[in-house]
Amino acid sequence: METTLDKDSGKQRFQRLYICFEALKRGFKSGCRKIIGVDGCHLRGPHPGVLLTAVGIDPNDCVYPVAYAVVEAENKRSWKWFIEFLKYDLSINDQRNWSFISDRQKGLGSAIQEVIPDVEHRHCVKYLHNNFKKYHPGEALKECARSLYMRMFEN
Repeated sequence: METTLDKDSGKQRFQRLYICFEALKRGFKSGCRKIIGVDGCHLRGPHPGVLLTAVGIDPNDCVYPVAYAVVEAENKRSWKWFIEFLKYDLSINDQRNWSFISDRQKGLGSAIQEVIPDVEHRHCVKYLHNNFKKYHPGEALKECARSLYMRMFEN
């Protein structure tokens, strides 16, 4: 957890919180592929902020939660902070064996490049499809976006 000093009241104020449960961390390291999907979504209500998430893919091709964080805003600084914790928790040392998948979120690409420069960083086809569907109508691109691997696309 990270706090800052509030200038008006002089009290510590919540800024960020990172959570990676030990059981999920061990499970990921022992059985999941070295592929991480990262995403963020805005929180509404009395406590605004952004929820950052990291998920993996288990041996059954299902989503496997790895870590999440609540941050003040979605920017390069908060993404870098999140990726640094993730790198430490998952022991991402041999970076060339890892892949990160994301949409084109603010500051995420440059944060990944700074913290773990040798990982492969790809953009999710689903989000690319949303950007391209205006100019390339048809079902082939849509099916490609829904496929997890080549065999699913060919069927």
